[in-house]
Amino acid sequence: MERVLFPSDLLFPQADLPELLLPVMPGVILQPGIFDTQANYSYTIRYPGWPGVFADYQALTSTRGRLALYTLHRPGEIISTWLGPIEDGDHPGYFYLYHTLVPGLRAQAVWESPPVRLHVEQPYSPTLTAYRTGNYLDDWGYLRTKAGPRYEQLVRSPLLKVDTDQAAGWGLCDQPAGHRRGAV
Repeated sequence: MERVLFPSDLLFPQADLPELLLPVMPGVILQPGIFDTQANYSYTIRYPGWPGVFADYQALTSTRGRLALYTLHRPGEIISTWLGPIEDGDHPGYFYLYHTLVPGLRAQAVWESPPVRLHVEQPYSPTLTAYRTGNYLDDWGYLRTKAGPRYEQLVRSPLLKVDTDQAAGWGLCDQPAGHRRGAV
C-alpha cells in the first residue's frame, strides 16, 4: 500500500473560504483572495519536513463553518503525510483538503492506520491544544528547560533543517534505530 487518502471528497466552495491554516513555519493563515491569483490554487506540503512543515494539522474557517483535521500519531511513530488544499477539476470553484498518509510499507507488511481526528465548529486554539495533547507533545518538555544555560544562544542561532529521507537516502521506515524519534 502506497497511500491512504482520508478523508476523501470533502468539497469546499472557494468563495466561502475566509481562512485556511497550514502548519508551515511559523504557521501560515491563508487569507481571502489568496487563490484568486491563479486558476489552479492547489498547494500541498509534506509532513514532516518540506517546506518547514511542523505538524500534520490543517484547519479552515468558512462562511459555512469551521473544520480542523489532523492525525493522532502513536508515541514514537510518525507517518509521512501530504496535506493542503487542492482544486477540484471536476467542480470549478471548489477545493478539497488533501490529507494522505504515506506509510511506506514493504511488500506483505501489515499496517494499522493511526486515528484521524476531525473537529467541527471549533476555533483554532482548542483544536491546536487537542493536537498537542493528543500527539504527546507536552511530554517533550520545554526548550528552555532542555537547553539550560545555552538557551539564549540556541534561540539566536540560525535554523538549519535537513530532510533526512532526502539527504541520507532513507525514508522514515528505514531510519537507523538511533535516528528514530525518541531514541536515546
